Amino acid sequence: MQILADHTLVVRTKHPGRVLETVPNSKVAHDYGDGRYEVSLNWDLPSAQTLSRFMKNVPSPIKRDYNWPRPMGFTPFDH
Repeated sequence: MQILADHTLVVRTKHPGRVLETVPNSKVAHDYGDGRYEVSLNWDLPSAQTLSRFMKNVPSPIKRDYNWPRPMGFTPFDH
């Protein structure tokens, strides 16, 4: 997975139909011709949640959208 321009997520998959059917505003960005595809979609919370139902390690947009306060020097950690 790759994040482009801080708002588009590009996913490599062999089954683009699954992404295209479940994630709104997704489209095939590249067809490698050997059964592999790149699908691009909006990188927002609903899209990330939907995509995480059938793909692993989907990056959450909360790291981009939330201004983490640091009253005691703490930073967010990966779960």
